[in-house]
Formats: sequence, structure tokens, C-alpha cells
Amino acid sequence: MRCSVSLDCFNFALVCALAGVAVASVSVQAAHAQTPPTSAITSTTNLAISTLPAPYQDKVIEGLSNEDSDGLALKKYDVSGLPRGYSLEGLWDQRRAALQNSSATGLKISGYIDTPYYGSLSGQATLQNQVVNTPSAGQSTRAQQWSYSLRQIGMPFEGGWRADNALGMINLPSLDLSKQHTRLSLPNPAILGFSSQFQQAQGLSVLLSGGQAGSFDGYPASGFKTTQGDYALVGVQQRTAAVDGVWRWGASLGQAHNVSSVAAAVGASAPGRDAQSAYLSARREWGERRPSSDESFVQVNAVTSRQATDDTHSTGLWVDSGITLGAHQYSGGFFALEPNLNWLDLPIANDLQGAYGRHAWRTRQWTVESGLELFRSISGATSAGFFTNHNARYQYSSSVNWGAAVSFRRYAGDAQSGLLYSQFSNFLGSTRLQGNAASASTGERQYKIQLDHDWSFFQTMRLSTALTLERERIPEPSRFSNTNSAGAAVNVDWILSNNLTLSHSLQGRKSANSKQYAFNTNVSWSFAPGWSLQGSFYANSGSARATALAQSPLTAVQAASVSTRDSGVFVSLRYQNDAGRASAPLGGATGSAAGKLQGSIFLDDNKNAKRDANERSAANLTVLLDGRFAAQTDAQGRFEFPFVVAGPHILTVISDNLPLPWSLDNDGRTQVRVYTRETTSVDIGAVKP
Repeated sequence: MRCSVSLDCFNFALVCALAGVAVASVSVQAAHAQTPPTSAITSTTNLAISTLPAPYQDKVIEGLSNEDSDGLALKKYDVSGLPRGYSLEGLWDQRRAALQNSSATGLKISGYIDTPYYGSLSGQATLQNQVVNTPSAGQSTRAQQWSYSLRQIGMPFEGGWRADNALGMINLPSLDLSKQHTRLSLPNPAILGFSSQFQQAQGLSVLLSGGQAGSFDGYPASGFKTTQGDYALVGVQQRTAAVDGVWRWGASLGQAHNVSSVAAAVGASAPGRDAQSAYLSARREWGERRPSSDESFVQVNAVTSRQATDDTHSTGLWVDSGITLGAHQYSGGFFALEPNLNWLDLPIANDLQGAYGRHAWRTRQWTVESGLELFRSISGATSAGFFTNHNARYQYSSSVNWGAAVSFRRYAGDAQSGLLYSQFSNFLGSTRLQGNAASASTGERQYKIQLDHDWSFFQTMRLSTALTLERERIPEPSRFSNTNSAGAAVNVDWILSNNLTLSHSLQGRKSANSKQYAFNTNVSWSFAPGWSLQGSFYANSGSARATALAQSPLTAVQAASVSTRDSGVFVSLRYQNDAGRASAPLGGATGSAAGKLQGSIFLDDNKNAKRDANERSAANLTVLLDGRFAAQTDAQGRFEFPFVVAGPHILTVISDNLPLPWSLDNDGRTQVRVYTRETTSVDIGAVKP
């Protein structure tokens, strides 16, 4: 007991010390911000004098009125001062569920400003008055709820340092090394707290975060509810140049106090747990200094966890390596994960030891990937086995491609699956026909035929549809039951004009014994300069489909969804105002010409880089524009930047709240281009191994 108490005290003292350093550093920087460094003044002044062209003027062609194509008077943009903007939004929603009904009115305030010495500041806050009625109990309660998030990105310091800070409803962050597409991932629980990351140009980074445990909820606006317990995390990461490459190493220490995240996720109650975890990693990369050469890496990772409740200790070790040789990519490694291994209070893959290897070959016509994973239980609870998967895709022509995939698991219950698909373009758009079959040693069987289509003959409408036929054989206590079902899904994004858009989504599935559907419709109308009205309606019934039968034991199994029946209406009235001239828009000239940037993030089940009608959205993810301005995805995975300087930009998705094992390619970065007076839309798909 003495050792445990001492260790807790040491960790608490370490976190407090680093928090003091962070606060002191910010205070010192703020004190010096009134008299910025001479070098910063000189470089900024020279840039403004020598490279910044005259502001763009949105001129009117002779003989045409100063209106857009829909007759709405154009809003005059103020180019003076720093880039800045704010929005005020009145909210009203009403929801109906099986056991209770609720209604709420509220106000949402958001804004941003881009400064040369304090970085980009952005934030949002929502205040709601809510009434909850429980007819079965004859109860009615009133409550006031509020949520907020504040971000400061790219605050410069002396010596090449910069700081990124966040406060409010966020995710507990993790080191960049733990996101390097390794075979295992660490979860990032939601918190009401803070996060600070200080980075030096030479490669040193310090991370500090903590707060009360919670979970994201709310529809369609993102909400947050706190749960019992709190988290704390501190980490450091270093990047050092080496011969023909770099070294990266990092370490982090996390602590959970009186937390029960698993129970909170399904709405249950359970005693809180105290837990500690540590993560260590070192990575060696070759070829980074010569982009044209082949690249390779080796990364060693270690996690240790301690559950204070029963004083159990567990350790995990895994090594990842990879090399790219022309069109071939090879990766492999080994792992040893003791039983009861956790990251904080959340379980990760454990009681496993083994090795894995993967190979990918990509040409203009062929994409072939194969993987093999070998497993053995450390505790001896399961006999040794393996998991292997293989897939191939052939681009027959510019409009036709075929593909196939198979998976086999011979560990902790045997299972196998396979699929065939053909994708082709035609005068109606793009069509994908796919057949799936899967079986397990328990006697369960799944068969499915699916037809996806992206309709392209509408210039102002994005329409995608999906039709499915399924047959399942489900084991029951005394017999097997066979079930046939049919499903359909539709996604519609319809731009009626520059000022009016409609979005609809519908997914449904019906069998002899049950039916399930999820419906959402949204309308957005810009009726005056800066003013917009938005309305949404949603309805859900039934539970989501089960996960695939054949998947790797290293893949985190998501909690089963609970059958629900609820609906709701959401209305908002928003005023948006933007002003200022950007100091350095990425890849473009300084000016005030602007457009709208919107998009969605989804879980790309078939890895075709298109959002099909039946694919799920990714909610509550933070999206950064040019690494400075932040937006958050709603329950439908949608995000929006209403007024963006025309030209090329980079969107970066912070994947901390992405469900495991999904991940984003290219470190979550996507290049987009915004055009004057136009709306640019982009879909970003997450994939899984």
C-alpha cells in the first residue's frame, strides 16, 4: 500500500508541476506579447510591405446588378483588421423517446480571430434550458445545461516554440507516435477539461491534459454529459535528426481516478476504478531526407497498466516495422500483451502474443494486399491460431474495376468470410455490385448481396442509393433460425440555389421478425446577408447491424448497440459575420474573395473513397482548416466553414474521437480548393485494417 500511495502522490506532483510550467509559460508570453520580438515585427512588416497585394475587390460587371444568381444582395466584406468572425444562433429542439420526452431552447455563440502573436483563437459555447417529462412516472424536471470548447492554435514563443491549447469538452489527447498507423491503437476518452501542447521547431514536444470524464451526445448539435471520475495525462516527444533519417521517441503517463467509462457508455452505473498507465515508444525512420528514395521504419512500443482496485499489473510490448520498395510495401512486427491490459480504465487487446506480416503491391491497374497474424494466449485460455486476410483489385479500364477479398480466423472461435464486387461507370453514374458470405464455428451464417449507386446526372444534386438482400442463420438455445431481410438506403444533398440546400438520409431494413430504420432530413436557407435558418428532423427505430464474423483478435470489438426508438425536431436561426484580411492563406494571394467549405467524415466500409448510402457517419470529430481554425462534426458527420478565403487549403481531422480500429490516411490531411462565391464540398473516409 505504501508503494501505491507514493506512486500516486508522485504522479500528482508531476502533473501539477508541469501544469505550473505551462501556465507560467503562457503568462510570460502574454506579458511579452505587448512588445513582440524585433525579429517577428521585422518579418511581419516586410511581408506586409513587399509581398501582400492589394485587397481583392468583388467588382460588378457593367449592366449587371450587385446581386448573386438568386437575387440576394451580396454582403459587403470588410477587409480591414485581422481575420475574425462570430456567429449567434438561437436553438430549439423537441425529442421523443420510449420512456421520456424533452424540449429545449438555447443560445449558441461561436467565434474566431487569427492573430500574429497569440495564434488563432476560436471557440463556441451553448446554453440551454431543458424540460424532461417522464409520463410513466408522472415526473417533469427542468435543468439548465451548457457546454463549451475553446482552442488556441499556433501561439508563437521565443526560441521557435509554439503552443496549442484547448479548454472545455475535448478528448484526452495522445502522442503522435501512438497514431503512426501501428497495428494497435490507444483509446482517447472524452473529458471536460484542458489540453496543452508545446512544440519546438527543433522537434521537442510536451503534452499536458486533464479533466472530468464524460461522453459526447446530442442531436443534431453536439452535446456533452459528464460522468463520474477524472483523467490526467502528461507526455513528452522528441524528434532528432540522424544519418539519412530521423529518430523519434516519446513517453506519456496517464491516470484515471474513480472512472467507469465502459458503464457510462451504455448508460449503466458501476463502481469507479482507479488506474494508471504508461506508454513508451521509439521510432527510427530512414529515407526522409531524400523524398525520392524508398522509406523504411522500425517502431518499438510498450504499455504498462495498474488497476488500483485489485492491484493488478499488466504490460504490453509490440514492435512495428515497414519498408517501401517501389510498388511494394512490406510491414511486420510482433506483440506480447499480458491479460487485463488497459489504457487507463479502458480495455485494449490483451492476453495475446504473436507476430504479423503484411504486403501490399500497387500499380496503375493492380492493388493486392495480404496479411497474416499469428496468435497464442499468454494465459493458455485459448489454443494457438492465426488470422489471415487477402484482397485484390483490378482496374480493367477507366470505368470498370473488379475486386475480391477473403478472411480466415482460426483462434478463439473459427470464422471465415469472403466478398466479390464489380464497380463500373455508366451514363447514370457509378455502380457497385457486391456479394458477401461469412460463417462461424458456432453455426452462424451470413449472406448478403448489395447494390450501391452514385447518380451523376443531377448537376445540383448528390444522390446515392443502396439496396441489400440478406439471409442469416442464427444459433438459438435449441435450434437454428433462418431469417431473410431486405434493406435500402438513400442519401440526398440537393443544392436548390446558392442560398437553399436540402439534405436527406434514410436507412431501413426489414425482416419477418423485426424492422429497423434511421431517417434524417435537414434544410438550410440563407434568406438575408449573414442570416440563415436551419431545420432538422430525425427518427430512429431498432438497433444497428452486428459486426463482421471474421475479424482479427487485435481489432477492438465495439459495444453492441442498444435497441432504440426516438425522434426529434431541431430548428436554429443563425447570424454569421466575418471580416479581416488573411495574412497568409495557404498557396494563394492575400485578399477577401471567399466561398463556403463544407464536408462530412464517414466510415468507409468498402474502402472505395466514396460515401455510399449505407455507410455510417463519424460524429464529434474536430476538423482544422489550415491547422488554425476548428470546427466539429455533428451527429451526421458534417462540418462547415461558412466563409473561407478563396484558394487552396488543407483540412486536418483530429482522429482522437474516431472509434477504434478506424483510422485516417495521410495523417488525416486532405487538400481542397475554395472558389469565389461557390460552395466546396468534400467527403473524408476513415478506413480500418
